[in-house]
Amino acid sequence: MELEVIIENLTKNYKNLQSVIKNLKEIFRLDKNRIDNIYKLKNKLTKFEKLITNLDMTDNNILNLKEWLNQYKLILEDTTDQIKRKFGSELEEQLNKFGLKLFGKFRENPRKDYYKSYNRADFSYDLYRIKEYQSKNTLQYNLCLRVATREFTKQRYNFLWVPDNESDKGTTYSHLYFKEVLKNVSTEP
Repeated sequence: MELEVIIENLTKNYKNLQSVIKNLKEIFRLDKNRIDNIYKLKNKLTKFEKLITNLDMTDNNILNLKEWLNQYKLILEDTTDQIKRKFGSELEEQLNKFGLKLFGKFRENPRKDYYKSYNRADFSYDLYRIKEYQSKNTLQYNLCLRVATREFTKQRYNFLWVPDNESDKGTTYSHLYFKEVLKNVSTEP
């Protein structure tokens, strides 16, 4: 093998290793706040996996790195499941505060047979229907939606499009909350 080819291969490996190290440092930084950065971490891990496929797999350090990658993927999946469970319990808690209960067989016995999916579009339309209902009726609590800023609309999971009417007009929202409606209090004695 010629010296030029050896130098070229070593340079290529050196650049790949630099990229691997840079990505590992970024993953380490994001992992300090794993729950908030879960989607960024998953994206980084996908890119990272592609990077290490270019490395020499006979090196023991690279094999250890690949093993770490597989274990870390499992950790991220567990974290994703925790986030989903936490969201579900927090949502149920908030709904209970307002006298709204979750019903169904799945709630009592969480088997796959009892699960009914509830997609973004259905949720979006239900939010529209709640807004319409509360505009015509006086309620103890009102649903409030916060319009999404440009920062929140960069990634789909950070916002939800809700129709403004029955046609194709709508608004993107990033947050929802319930606000207690204050009753008119008379100041007369």
